[in-house]
Amino acid sequence: DIDIIYFGCFWNCWGHFFTDGLAKAWYLLTDEYKQKYKGKVKIAISFINSTLQSCPKPLLSLYKLLGVDEDDILVISHTHRPRATKFRSVIVPDNSLFFHNGTRHFTKEYTAMIDAITDAVPANLDKKYEKIYLSRTHFTKGNADFGERSLESVFKRLGYTIIHPQEYSVLEQIAI
Repeated sequence: DIDIIYFGCFWNCWGHFFTDGLAKAWYLLTDEYKQKYKGKVKIAISFINSTLQSCPKPLLSLYKLLGVDEDDILVISHTHRPRATKFRSVIVPDNSLFFHNGTRHFTKEYTAMIDAITDAVPANLDKKYEKIYLSRTHFTKGNADFGERSLESVFKRLGYTIIHPQEYSVLEQIAI
């Protein structure tokens, strides 16, 4: 018997935190949300066989940068067997990032939200580099891309800082 704002069903997959996981989060920046709903309704997200404790930490970090505490999040855990979940009311914001005719599109609200996330990263994490190369050579799952060590050497000689993203928190990655 609660009201929710439903952000969608997600897969625990790295890039999807920034796409699917944030497509509806623009709503958190609106006056309507801040005045009528903040602290009064739960932000509901859905994962297969998940709880708040097992919810991907990078996604929770992004929501926190947008002013949502873990206490404000409700994880609807589902299995491959359908069942009904009921609430008093459900608000479903439009997507601000979507596919149309095979192309990804985003709205000005999505851009504003990304700017808000970037601006909310703590100043002590400021890690700006002039030129970076994002390397997969330290990636633990599977092999690095073929020939990447040679590419990494070339970029290093050209003055790039070599970054292995998986070695940094999501906040540090945003700062970089």
